Amino acid sequence: MTIGLLAASLTLMSSPIDDPVPAATAARAGLKGCGPVAEALARLPDSSWAPQPSRLPEHRALRSALNAPMPEAPTQIRFYATGGHLADYWYSIVLTRDAVGLWSGTEVGRSRLWGKDAPIQPTSRRAWTLSIEDGRAVDSILADPCFYAEPTSGWYDPAGGPPPPSVFTITFETITPERSRQTHFPGGGAKGRTGDLFALIMPKHPG
Repeated sequence: MTIGLLAASLTLMSSPIDDPVPAATAARAGLKGCGPVAEALARLPDSSWAPQPSRLPEHRALRSALNAPMPEAPTQIRFYATGGHLADYWYSIVLTRDAVGLWSGTEVGRSRLWGKDAPIQPTSRRAWTLSIEDGRAVDSILADPCFYAEPTSGWYDPAGGPPPPSVFTITFETITPERSRQTHFPGGGAKGRTGDLFALIMPKHPG
């Protein structure tokens, strides 16, 4: 092995796998031309692009405990939330896209009041279908390179303001046959195309 190859090998071996610097550098380049919000996001620290793990095991465990099926589809959006005030909450929200482009979602959850020996109780369940218009907007975001260049972790505010007063933390995952993305942020903390997508997928009415 030449000295040059040996040095390169040692560099790769010593480089942390989860180093966000290369991802941040590529993302900033990808955010160019994506609008003023994206330009502000591009100024955030490298740590804002730290890789995030999937919460699929937590989704499956929660739904199994509640005897609720875990939706399966090649294109889906998963939303896992934990937190609460005076109680702990766990929520699993999953939307899937069918063969004709219709998006449908389900939500299950459970909670436990703070206090000794408090029981864990299921929360109400919801199911909904996005309108054709909203579904097309979701498809557009999932095909937008600007979406995939946005930060993946932490609180990020293009205006530099403080984080919102939220008691929930959210892991937001998008999966398509082409690519996947995981983001993690406090409730209300998503901006840009990520925030647009988050607003689109939630049910517009109770029940």
